[in-house]
Amino acid sequence: MTAPLPAEVFGNVSAKVRDFIARKGMPQPTACFSQPVKLTGGIERIRHKTYIYCNDPEPTVFTPLYEKLKSRPGWIVRTVRCTHFP
Repeated sequence: MTAPLPAEVFGNVSAKVRDFIARKGMPQPTACFSQPVKLTGGIERIRHKTYIYCNDPEPTVFTPLYEKLKSRPGWIVRTVRCTHFP
């Protein structure tokens, strides 16, 4: 298990978000950070795909994926101005 991430990882967050992270953060399985994903190509069979980009503070570690998907056919991309905790 990996210890909960501290609020500082998510940038300059408000006191409300900092409190939320302190109360709700919990250990995560380490494998979710290190185990490779096995892709089968099946995503192309999914008709409606949406990516929600939470971009505060920007850039985030998710910015490259946002940039890749925002112009890709078959994807709807939405931006929500908030931290990783919408």
